[in-house]
Formats: sequence, C-alpha cells, structure tokens
Amino acid sequence: MTSKDHARTLCAVQGENGGNPQIDCWGGQKMIIDAHYHLDERMETVDMLLDHMNQYDISRVALMPPLNTPFTIDWLTMKSTGLFQRMLNSRWHKLGLRIYRSTVTGDGKYVIGARRYPIYDNPDNESIARVMQAHPDKFSG
Repeated sequence: MTSKDHARTLCAVQGENGGNPQIDCWGGQKMIIDAHYHLDERMETVDMLLDHMNQYDISRVALMPPLNTPFTIDWLTMKSTGLFQRMLNSRWHKLGLRIYRSTVTGDGKYVIGARRYPIYDNPDNESIARVMQAHPDKFSG
C-alpha cells in the first residue's frame, strides 16, 4: 500500500471535532498523524512518501519496517480481502477469522491467493532508524 492509499485510511486520534482524524496540538494547530505505515523503499521512496504527506497534509507518520517482500494482488483477491475484513466486524466474525487465519501458514509464510511470501524473522529496523534520524520532525518509529 502506498502512502497515497494509506492517507485514505488514517489511524489517528479522535479530536474534539466530532471524530475528524485530526488532533488539536499546542496553540490550536491541527495535525494529521498516520499511526501505522510499513515503509518499503522497493515500493515507495522516502521522497515519494514526503511528497504524499505534503499533498494530503499529513504532519507525522509512525514508520515500521516491511514484514515481507513486496507483492501485488489482483482484483478478485482485493475484493475477497475486503469481504473477509467486513466479515470480521459482523455476525460472520467466526468465518472471517477462519479466513484471516488461513493467510498465515505454520511455517511462517503469508498467503495471498495461490502465492506464498516469507514473513521476515528480523525486519530491517535500521532502515527505519536512518529515515527517522534524517527527518525527525516527520517520522516516528
């Protein structure tokens, strides 16, 4: 997921303004904070992320390293993923949970469609630390 897509699904603290994903900061200044973003520079560079942050008025992002290799999903997989996510929040929760659990194998692979991707045992936290150090006003980790 790119930052452009991620900007549409922000995880932010609710402010006093009726659930708007902005919080009041010191002096009444508004901030949008993306609280969960896996930065993978094989898919999106830091400069691209910063450009998207500026475009969507995102003030700060909490970065995490990628947990698996980049992958693409087809239209059918995207739709079925949305379906089981909705199931998790409905009376069909048990079925949605069963589908969700089927996406991770016992040997540490992430399954999407017919493909299996390894989940990293040791994610690259150093790359995130370097980005945070280069842009301390924009990123946390």
